[in-house]
Amino acid sequence: MTGFRDCLLFALMVSLFTTGALAQTGSPSSAPADSRSGWFSDWSREDKAVALNLGIGAVVLGWGFANWDYGSGGPSFHDEGWFDRETKEGGADKLGHLYTAYLFSHLFAGQYERWDFDKDQAIRLGALSSLEVTGLIEEGMPSATATAFHTRICCSTLWG
Repeated sequence: MTGFRDCLLFALMVSLFTTGALAQTGSPSSAPADSRSGWFSDWSREDKAVALNLGIGAVVLGWGFANWDYGSGGPSFHDEGWFDRETKEGGADKLGHLYTAYLFSHLFAGQYERWDFDKDQAIRLGALSSLEVTGLIEEGMPSATATAFHTRICCSTLWG
């Protein structure tokens, strides 16, 4: 149950950072609706995007080393199968990785749009940021659990 709680807390923390909920100041009624004031109001949108990606990357790595035992072993390479009956989860883990990458891409893209990136640029940056986060998670997990690193997890992450 502790693992589920840790994953839930991690997801909550990432969603708070990506939606900017922790960076909002003041109550909505105290400022005009079109006001752009806040902690990062003097930053350019590009600086905000870089800071967001570096911050989320640091959170993922910090969480991984603190709770997922990143760096405690080395990766091994073998075929785990896609949706075979003989696989441990029957492919549900690959769908979970796909859906997580999809959610991250939308969370990031939404934040980039709020920072006035045009829609196409926000989508592209959201997908790349999602790849960063899921890539950091995947890169650390094999060494954390001494399980197999395989291309199918990367593929399901990229397809998200």
